[in-house]
Amino acid sequence: MRRVAVVGCGGGGKSHLAREPGRVLDLPVTHLDALHYDDASPERFAAVRRDLVG
Repeated sequence: MRRVAVVGCGGGGKSHLAREPGRVLDLPVTHLDALHYDDASPERFAAVRRDLVG
């Protein structure tokens, strides 16, 4: 599977940049902030990140 990581400063338009191709190509978009602030333990968050970039 091919993946794209969108990295940048806060308020830079990362979410829009990620959502639009995801919508057009019908691909999943995962926001790490949503995972990080989901009260996951540091170990769980690290495991999820490893799976995403796998």
